[in-house]
Amino acid sequence: MATDEERGGDGLAPPDPDGESNEGIPEPLENLPEQIQQVMAYQGPASNPILSKVNEQHISEAIEFAKTTEEHHFQLAKREQDTERSNRWFGLAAFLVAATLLIALVWLLKDKPDVLLPTLSGIAGLLAGLLGGYGWGRSRTELEE
Repeated sequence: MATDEERGGDGLAPPDPDGESNEGIPEPLENLPEQIQQVMAYQGPASNPILSKVNEQHISEAIEFAKTTEEHHFQLAKREQDTERSNRWFGLAAFLVAATLLIALVWLLKDKPDVLLPTLSGIAGLLAGLLGGYGWGRSRTELEE
């Protein structure tokens, strides 16, 4: 019998002298009867043992679980959208209150420019710092993501 190196080292059986091809049949299987070789060639890989225990109830439970999971994801997305919408309204309300207070301050101190100018410059510096910090923090979170 020829060694593996003489056959080319692929571990496959050499062709039959009868002209029939044993191509693709590993060497240990070539001594088995041809019918058994064919059955073993078509059998394929062994299936998962858990699959033999799955029944209709398991499949129904999996489908029901998928439905409830999808519904929960939808409700969560809807809740997040509602939260975002309420945050916008809160921001708008805070801006309107701040603008109203600023206008009232300017109207009350319009006759006292020596108090109004330092107050307005302090408020402008505070706003610049708040906006700068907000922008810097937002850019850092975008870089981390």
